[in-house]
Amino acid sequence: MTKFSKWLDTFVSEKNLEMKVYEVEWNGDSHIVPTEVVIELAQKASPGEQKFVKETIVKIDFANGDVHHFFEHLANAYVRANF
Repeated sequence: MTKFSKWLDTFVSEKNLEMKVYEVEWNGDSHIVPTEVVIELAQKASPGEQKFVKETIVKIDFANGDVHHFFEHLANAYVRANF
């Protein structure tokens, strides 16, 4: 397990983050992307992308924001890039 994967798992656990499902409409199709998949994709991302994800989550958390908005954004980006 990478350092980033450990950090992300710890963040999700300590924040007791609820697992949600993001529905993404793209090219006339509806795609369902659970939080667990977004986390898994982030853990498999390049080191540069992982750095961006971590920095963004830290900023959102510091501002007491909802990290699910960012995860939904990542789900949208994944669907648009792959379907």
